[in-house]
Amino acid sequence: TAPLLKAWARSDEIAVTDGSDIYSWMPSTGTWRRIDSIGAVEATWDTHVDTNLSVDAVDVDATSAYVASTWMTGGLSGGTLGVYAQLKDAVTGALILPPTLIDVNGFFPRVVILSTVAVVIYCSTTNVVAKTITLATGVVSAPTTLRNDLGTIGTTGLIDVCHNAA
Repeated sequence: TAPLLKAWARSDEIAVTDGSDIYSWMPSTGTWRRIDSIGAVEATWDTHVDTNLSVDAVDVDATSAYVASTWMTGGLSGGTLGVYAQLKDAVTGALILPPTLIDVNGFFPRVVILSTVAVVIYCSTTNVVAKTITLATGVVSAPTTLRNDLGTIGTTGLIDVCHNAA
């Protein structure tokens, strides 16, 4: 059996993948049940320009229409801490939101595209914060605090974000 690579919540179940198949946990039997195989995956690349030369963490989400990126500077490599975001048209490559500093105190960002916005979730000081970027215009919202107890749940600030496909 291949090692499990990723786990996520899917509606009211836990799902995992080994890179080839998707499995669901069956509490009644205490086993994993194969749901389906994973279709073909295509890799892509996109060059980001970072004038600080200190990118430490990058996250990207893409649809057929948009590519949203977020990254952290400073942190592990030293330099000025901050979270940046960028939004591109996936077809033309045009920048909707050029590389933009969205929080000078931010670290460990994640991004997910949902309907009409890209949501950037990151840690800032002792909070877990979200900002939305309107896909059509690139307008960045004011921050929304999702949690204010980062200091009590650990100082690493490691968070993850995933789609709930159900």
